Amino acid sequence: VELCIEVIQKHRPTSVQLNPSSMLPLLNSPLLKSSDFSSVKMFTCSGSIVNEELRKKYKSVFPDKPLLIFYGMTEVPIAAMFPGEPYDGLKVGKIVANIQLKVVDEGGKNLDIGEPGEIRARFEFGFLGYFNNVQATKDALDEEGYFKTGDLGYLDEDGNIYILDRNKDVFKHKGFHVSFLA
Repeated sequence: VELCIEVIQKHRPTSVQLNPSSMLPLLNSPLLKSSDFSSVKMFTCSGSIVNEELRKKYKSVFPDKPLLIFYGMTEVPIAAMFPGEPYDGLKVGKIVANIQLKVVDEGGKNLDIGEPGEIRARFEFGFLGYFNNVQATKDALDEEGYFKTGDLGYLDEDGNIYILDRNKDVFKHKGFHVSFLA
């Protein structure tokens, strides 16, 4: 927290991106009262679930600065963006431009709006693959070139994404990769 505040004070960024496990300690730090965040126009948060407690705390500390929440991964950098208000449970945001999403069942069949399944993403700039790993690249994409995110969820009629669970054995929690495998 101290280093983060020091860097903001020294370099005066206009945007700061943190994961939730870094954001909450910052928001709870007594150092905030004596720090100048006037250069920061907005914060962004991604890398894990941005829960209601964190969103409310952020609004109480920085009521006039937007909090943008991003849903994505290395292979699909930003699939959705959530501007922070109003908070709506498992919603992670609206699909952004240049991203195509679909939700499929276990057999790969497309599902309708509101039906939960695996979220798959394809984007204009394309996922080129994993370095020196042709098989992993092949396994990561379906026959239409959509990346298999491993996230289970659904889309609503307004283009919002809701995340319910994971079907892959690795996920990111508080900025760390965690595997279900023993």
